[in-house]
Amino acid sequence: MADKITAPTLIIHAKNDKSIPYEMSIEFYEKLSVEKRLVLLDEGGHVFDTWKSRTTVIDETVKWFKKQLKL
Repeated sequence: MADKITAPTLIIHAKNDKSIPYEMSIEFYEKLSVEKRLVLLDEGGHVFDTWKSRTTVIDETVKWFKKQLKL
């Protein structure tokens, strides 16, 4: 599936996600052949349920879009 992705890709995953192991994001990231970034958080669970994780997700997403849109 990763070989079908053609757009730059940002992956953010919390290590304490009990629904999907973060190692799956690492494996997927390694298979991508596009511009990519992987951000692993120590906390936040599956839905980024802590203040710190949510602010990090927002900050990382804004940085990613600014870079991609060359703002």
